[in-house]
Amino acid sequence: MAAFMIIFFFIAFSIRSCRANPRLELVARSCELATVKNKDDYLKNYELILQHMEPEMYRNKFAFHEAGKPPDKLYVLSQCMHDFSSVECVQCFARISTILAACFPTTGGRVYLDGCFIRASNYSFYREVTSNADIKRCSDDFETGDDFKMVLKDMLPKMVLGAPDNKGFALLKGSRNGTTVHGMAQCWKILDKDMCSTCLADAVDLVFRCMPAKEGRALTAGCFLRYSPYYFAHDTNASVIRYAIISFIIYMLMTVIICTLAVAVGLHLGRMVYKQMNPPREWRGKEVDFAVLDQAMKFLQFKFSTLEKATDCFNEANKLGSGGYGEVFKGTLPDGREIAVKRLYVNGRSRSREIYNEMDVISKAQHRNLVRCLGGCFTIFENFLVYEYLANKSLDCILFGKLSIRIRI
Repeated sequence: MAAFMIIFFFIAFSIRSCRANPRLELVARSCELATVKNKDDYLKNYELILQHMEPEMYRNKFAFHEAGKPPDKLYVLSQCMHDFSSVECVQCFARISTILAACFPTTGGRVYLDGCFIRASNYSFYREVTSNADIKRCSDDFETGDDFKMVLKDMLPKMVLGAPDNKGFALLKGSRNGTTVHGMAQCWKILDKDMCSTCLADAVDLVFRCMPAKEGRALTAGCFLRYSPYYFAHDTNASVIRYAIISFIIYMLMTVIICTLAVAVGLHLGRMVYKQMNPPREWRGKEVDFAVLDQAMKFLQFKFSTLEKATDCFNEANKLGSGGYGEVFKGTLPDGREIAVKRLYVNGRSRSREIYNEMDVISKAQHRNLVRCLGGCFTIFENFLVYEYLANKSLDCILFGKLSIRIRI
């Protein structure tokens, strides 16, 4: 639970900082003039494309995909700025793709946020560097000082030179006599170095036209460029560290969950194997199966000491016979009744049930040649059946051959 709360804290912090960031606000949107023949199919293709692009945007912060058939085949490209984290990029992509959808049923359009870009059209525009739709956005606030102009003229060309060799991204700061200007340049990843240089050079020409505005943006087909007197970029080192921490915590949490599940499964399997190899014993120590014994409560319960006295401690002189399950002894109760005691060396629930069944059957049977069951005595290791003693041949061995013992008369 503690690990989960830590993960939630970091993720919530990351998302909260994104939502409060003005770089997710709309900078510019333009829609094409031509319309498609089938708007519904175009929208379905757009949704399908977004599903393919979203995981790529998380992994690479860049994606392009197409779907459909000409003339209404749809091409889409999107990219986040390099200083955005993967989480921030996916959030930016979700917002910008929703804004672009408002251009339909035209053949497409462009949407620029300060954090990401998306474009859609019915032709492959992926390698375009510039176009007639390229625009600039300039602030209404002005800075007329010479130092501001000098910083821009020094910093912007450096961005054009530095970005192509740095995966199309440059983040610079220029200062002069207390005047500071921050700049960012980003080429779309589908362009090579030469194409990136060409695009940024045109972008610099566009933003130079913004002066003396304090802020300027160049929004072209192949790149994005911005300058401002305040720092607007995300700290890439902090983003990397935050992402690494979140990833590590998630990894540790998943490891704990997997290990816990593995231990639980192992214990469960071990318990099953143990039960198979060690089936539960019917008699454990001095415990007696009272549930089974309840079935015999309707019969007379003889004490073991009573049977010992009746048979003179099971004296061999009183032995009537023996068989596979034990021995039979003649005895005399204190009231003078003669009995036959069947001493069975059996334990276990199944055999005990058979004994009780025999007692029940014999007690219900009415025959002049049957030994009547008077009751029994049940101990942990031995069971005793007590019959009325009859001095004639018994059918006991015939009717109950499996449990009975041939009695010598």
